[in-house]
Amino acid sequence: MKKRTTLFIFGIVVFIFFSAQAFAYGPHEKGMGKGGFHHNAREVMEALQLTDAQQDELHALCKMSREKVAANWKKFEELQASLSEKVLTTTKSSEAGCEEIINQIAELKSQMVKNRLEHWIKFAKILDSDQKEILSGRLKEFRKKRSKQKMHMKRYFPFP
Repeated sequence: MKKRTTLFIFGIVVFIFFSAQAFAYGPHEKGMGKGGFHHNAREVMEALQLTDAQQDELHALCKMSREKVAANWKKFEELQASLSEKVLTTTKSSEAGCEEIINQIAELKSQMVKNRLEHWIKFAKILDSDQKEILSGRLKEFRKKRSKQKMHMKRYFPFP
């Protein structure tokens, strides 16, 4: 009888554990959840009502930006890999090589931020004054909704 009760309790604990794991990561719906960056970006783009010429300029700008980001990201990963290899295989006497790689990584990161801000400025130049007002209002709404810790929109839209 005691063995049966222990087995029953063990079964309940295992069931609860796996149920908690199943629901630990939020709803299991396919597609983008409402309120994510892509949903908000799509909503903003629809509100802006871009003309065909503006859309073509924006697509070309995004394509160029994606190519820059991909190249920079590949270089960044290579630098990180070489830094970790150097740190794990070198002695204290060759720390200058590590500092050089760290400086290269810092320069690359600053270049990535600079590229993102330049992309934002070029995007803003594509818009007319009414569209800029709409965009500014939407960004202010998003920032009010999001807490300071979860404000990932700041990364993509650096200006209010």
